[in-house]
Amino acid sequence: MSALHTTNKEPPSQGNSSGSVLAEFTQSRPQRTSNTPQVKCSHRSRGTTTVEFALTASLFFLLLFMVMDFSLYSFAKLTMQHAVREGARYAVTGQVDLDPQAKLDRRRAVIQKIRDHSMGYFDEMLSEGDIEVTDSDGSAVSGFGAPGESIVITFNCQWPILSPLTQAILSKSHYDFSVRTSMRNEEFPGATS
Repeated sequence: MSALHTTNKEPPSQGNSSGSVLAEFTQSRPQRTSNTPQVKCSHRSRGTTTVEFALTASLFFLLLFMVMDFSLYSFAKLTMQHAVREGARYAVTGQVDLDPQAKLDRRRAVIQKIRDHSMGYFDEMLSEGDIEVTDSDGSAVSGFGAPGESIVITFNCQWPILSPLTQAILSKSHYDFSVRTSMRNEEFPGATS
């Protein structure tokens, strides 16, 4: 009977199985030696990282705003250059149909044409008194000149500087610039100045 006597062994429980796997894993893991660097994140290093980020981000945003400021200035200048060129092209034909008061005033008609092509910058940057019309020698011309006469239309404009860093570098609060174009009046009938 002793041969037939067997011991009842309980199958290993789930808890014992995972415990033995964990024990085997920790035993097979290589042990840390004294040459292995230990990385600790202390409050001091986190503070240093925050300060470095703040300095870098501040410089980045200042430069970004300077680039945006110069870009807006360039866009405004190119827009006004386009507007004065379109106004001159209209002026040399002698037309007056754009006069907003319908009094066939050539000067008002040309200024309206310029205003239409300035994308709203005309009223922000200059007034009608800032427009100079001269001949090729620099002498003042009445209105926009007579038929066959060469004219030079000049705008003296101001654009605000938006970035405080740019204001500090240039020591002023706005850009001053001039846009101009030169054309010869066509031989149009019924010339009015």
